[in-house]
Amino acid sequence: MKLKVRYENKQQEIEITDTDFGQLMVSLGIKAGDIPQSEKEQMVQEAFDVQFNRPDYNNWHQHNRHWGNPETRGDSDENSYNNGLGINDGYDQFADVEKRWEEEEVQNKIRKALPSSQADAVIAVYLDGVSITEYAADQCVTKGAISQRLGNAKKKLKNIF
Repeated sequence: MKLKVRYENKQQEIEITDTDFGQLMVSLGIKAGDIPQSEKEQMVQEAFDVQFNRPDYNNWHQHNRHWGNPETRGDSDENSYNNGLGINDGYDQFADVEKRWEEEEVQNKIRKALPSSQADAVIAVYLDGVSITEYAADQCVTKGAISQRLGNAKKKLKNIF
């Protein structure tokens, strides 16, 4: 069977095997008993047209196909990706959870590989973004001591990884 598929303003014909034709009938919800093959093909094409070959569906899909990934949309506001249809609700929640898990995993690896003073310095300065001066004042040590810890930590991490 040849199935006509509309893509934007063009139509393509796709050759479908008998197995795929049967699966397409099931997925479109078509129940055909003892009907000739040509009528089955016509029923499938009509159902496919109603569900997928509508101009309004194709226009909607073309406009909204990248709403799930803010990076592909070019939006400057990362939180504006929900198109009001409820399709992408919770996207940022899962991204935040995944990011937190990755950060915890990295911190655990650093803590296992380095002594506690060096690990704390690496996590605070490189991962949390605390300045060396600020961290040194918090730890009641000199800026040079923190720089020395970070330098030694870098050497150890380079040897390990």
